[in-house]
Amino acid sequence: MRSTYAVALLALIAGGIWLEWISLSLMFPVQAQVSNAIPTTVFSINGGETAGGFGFALQGQKPASPGPTIMVKSGDIVRINFKNIGATAHAFAVTREKDDRSPILFTGNIGNGARPLTPGSEGSVVFKADAPGTYYYICPVPGHPTLGMWGEFKVEG
Repeated sequence: MRSTYAVALLALIAGGIWLEWISLSLMFPVQAQVSNAIPTTVFSINGGETAGGFGFALQGQKPASPGPTIMVKSGDIVRINFKNIGATAHAFAVTREKDDRSPILFTGNIGNGARPLTPGSEGSVVFKADAPGTYYYICPVPGHPTLGMWGEFKVEG
């Protein structure tokens, strides 16, 4: 009898997770990555430590929090080159909220919270910014946005 309740409880939890995933997929559709397209806009961004936490910077500058605002036009093919200049693992992602649990938008991520870039590593991503609005770029490593590793990503209509 107890095992029946346990199985029913696990099925209920799994069903709830599945429904949440479906609702998030409908609210924040995943855009196709366009890695073969020629970028119309390119940004080189570094991520690392600041005096009080973590931050981002354009290439050649010191990391700060918040990072510099990135502005693109709707329809731009955006290339982000990201280098981890910090002493700990970091990554890059475009999200709706400055929260490490927020879904990634435009397939705009380099590494992720579970598999970030090691110190000194770099990567790039190319995607189409096709939905006007104000978003954020963050380090999706748990806790890093709270410690200042975020900046605004604006897509102008």
